[in-house]
Amino acid sequence: PGLAAGAASPAATNDSALTALPARPLDPIAIARLTRAEGAIVLRGTYRITTRRQGVYGDDRCNSLAATIAWNQSAVDTILVDAAAATFRFATRPSLAGTVQSAGVFSSQPIASEKDGTRTTYRLQGQLTPWGFEATSDTRSESTIRWRNTMRCEFVASLSGERLR
Repeated sequence: PGLAAGAASPAATNDSALTALPARPLDPIAIARLTRAEGAIVLRGTYRITTRRQGVYGDDRCNSLAATIAWNQSAVDTILVDAAAATFRFATRPSLAGTVQSAGVFSSQPIASEKDGTRTTYRLQGQLTPWGFEATSDTRSESTIRWRNTMRCEFVASLSGERLR
């Protein structure tokens, strides 16, 4: 995407003060026409990502567990891509990687982990927008607690990625 008239070039921005570039947004029709490789190229960049709680599902005890999660948090991360393979990964979380489809749709491979008897899977699905991306994360956990009782929870969050550069 090109820069608006009079906008600072990415090279001219101050890396220590990450602010959104006044870049011309992508037209939604142009996003809908992106090939996989073009979508990967557009997805590449640095974003301010804000995570918001969307829902907690499962066992009654899941809400008390969700209360310990820091919601409405923002962080800056860079998405790295291989345009030829139409794949992406997050710089700070290399295991968070996946594929880019046509029309700017992307999804991660499920990330599975196990710690202290809790099995967790995480998946991210998103869509490019004129100013960055919107995505939904789905975290599912299963814990065996006392007397072989199992607690199953699903935590759904929305992520808004505002392109910085």
